Amino acid sequence: MTSTLAVLLDLCLLRRGPWDLASSPRLARDLVLIGLGADLLYVTLLDVPDGVPRVGLGLVLLLVIPSALLRWRGRSPRYPQTLAALAGTGALFSLLFLLPGLWMDAHPVQPGVAPASTQVLAGWAFLSLLCWRLLVIGRILGQALDLPRVAGLGLALAWFLLELQLDRWLFGVPA
Repeated sequence: MTSTLAVLLDLCLLRRGPWDLASSPRLARDLVLIGLGADLLYVTLLDVPDGVPRVGLGLVLLLVIPSALLRWRGRSPRYPQTLAALAGTGALFSLLFLLPGLWMDAHPVQPGVAPASTQVLAGWAFLSLLCWRLLVIGRILGQALDLPRVAGLGLALAWFLLELQLDRWLFGVPA
């Protein structure tokens, strides 16, 4: 498992590709479950409204979108590795997102009061992590689909926007 963690960290640092993970449905399943646990931890600790159904939506998209894209490009055998890469890096990012999330939760911005510099810093940290996460997803998708980096990034951004729109449509804007 330590070698898998090393590969996942290297994926997050844009040093490796999804092919560096074992092509194992069991590994993909295990990493999906770990990612699900990390997401549930996030929504529980931060008391996200409709957190569990929102995690469910993310899980459905995680399982469906890479499968559909790989089938479209004729690369379905790459699904276990691609899913493992996306789920494993997603779990790591969920844990990273907890840091600014917990800080912002403990220090909410008061209406009519300018946010403190630490609140602004936490917001920038959150935004930076989101951009980094999109880069990682884009790189994994681009490599799995044999597409240029910009196309992978475009797919990652489209996935993010689709999930955001579905989330707003299904659950509304969180309070």
